[in-house]
Amino acid sequence: MKKKTGLFPKLLMAFLLVFSLITIISLQTRLSELKEQKAELEEQLERYSENVAKMRYELSLTKEEYIEKYAREVLGYHKNGEIVFKNNG
Repeated sequence: MKKKTGLFPKLLMAFLLVFSLITIISLQTRLSELKEQKAELEEQLERYSENVAKMRYELSLTKEEYIEKYAREVLGYHKNGEIVFKNNG
């Protein structure tokens, strides 16, 4: 003997199925966006870490070493007798 199921349970199951599919698709999209955001933030963290390392190095220099470094890098000065290589690229 077959048991008949009403229309309401079938509609409820169909609604739940559609709702579940929409939710899964929405969550997959959000997950993809979050992965992209994570990659961008990791790149930003790497840049900040490099800047912090550079700042720590500069803080470890004595006043004279820092002035010499600044004169070389920013002003282009060099000591007498030094061979200076320039990058033309």
